[in-house]
Amino acid sequence: MANDKKKTNIVTFGVLTLIAIAIITRDTPNTDAKPTDVKAYTKAEMKLKTVADAEKRKQTADKQAAAVADIEAKKQKLLERFRSNKEPEAQNATWVDGDWLYVAIWNEGGGKQGYAEYVCSIANKMGVNKINVKITDYGKALRTGEIETIAVESCK
Repeated sequence: MANDKKKTNIVTFGVLTLIAIAIITRDTPNTDAKPTDVKAYTKAEMKLKTVADAEKRKQTADKQAAAVADIEAKKQKLLERFRSNKEPEAQNATWVDGDWLYVAIWNEGGGKQGYAEYVCSIANKMGVNKINVKITDYGKALRTGEIETIAVESCK
């Protein structure tokens, strides 16, 4: 009887050992997997990430390009306004160095700082911000070819 109990304990121990091995190997990754399978997955995953990153960069670049185009269009409309009959005091206008708007007027004496401020207010209303305005003497430019500054304003 002692031998039967001993045999039962050994069989029970064996069965428990097999169950433990089965549980442990169930949670262990497949050791038969080839390292190239892991590399292939990683390469595919990296390619997807690279494509996604490239798409984000393209979207950002497209948004920036659209914003620049919008600003340039607004600046062109502002320029056209000061070249047209809508602003009779202005005789000509041009952009210099991207953010300087030169507006040429007849200099009839007196300060023209108020006119420079007026140009800034029109620019702001048209959505053109953070520019500089230089009011120049149109008559002197015609006579001598020189540009004489009458007033300067920095638009916020």
